[in-house]
Amino acid sequence: MKTLGILGGIGPEASSYFYAEVIRRLRESGAIRRNTDYPQIFINSINAPELVSLEVTDELLEPYARGIIELASLKPDYIVMVCNTIHLFRERLIRASDYEKISDLSQIVGAALAHMPGTTCVVGTAATVTSGLYHVPGRIYTNPDDTQLAEIGNIVISYNASGEVENNRAALQRIIQERHIAGADIFIAGCTEISELLRGVKGFTILDTLELIIQDTVQRIQTI
Repeated sequence: MKTLGILGGIGPEASSYFYAEVIRRLRESGAIRRNTDYPQIFINSINAPELVSLEVTDELLEPYARGIIELASLKPDYIVMVCNTIHLFRERLIRASDYEKISDLSQIVGAALAHMPGTTCVVGTAATVTSGLYHVPGRIYTNPDDTQLAEIGNIVISYNASGEVENNRAALQRIIQERHIAGADIFIAGCTEISELLRGVKGFTILDTLELIIQDTVQRIQTI
């Protein structure tokens, strides 16, 4: 039996969309002929704090580590983390759980960027942007400044708490427009909440990390 672990709830809207899309795309692929063809999926929807600050402490990381350890104890074929920032600590989570088959979003994004020339802007949390999670040698970046990073953090918190789209999307689009004026051609939606808010937005080239996680997960399930 194929088994998949999902670390989700960070935030819940993105995790819900992720699960529904994985199921829908498995059906569309022709891999599902009856209900027993679905993988067994363990969803650990943790109530962890948003990792929107520049400094991510051990206290903030503790529920994420606990969530991965809980999933690893179920011995799935693979664990996917439906969050961007937590991938900064992937190696640490592997050590904590003694489980290696955990999604590597930096590698997935790097492969996608190889086919997308242009000046890049990572639209994500302060830790994700400043850590270089999506840094590719030789690429030019014009990332959000400190004020814009603080605004993005507030947008993520607001969206997770309320699910409100219109105002949060407008604030996010304003920041993207400012970075576009500063020279950005490609915008990496470097947070699952950012992916949710930018879905369907026109006028910019957006690399959707949530979409990449979905594509990679469906492919992995089909090859397990």
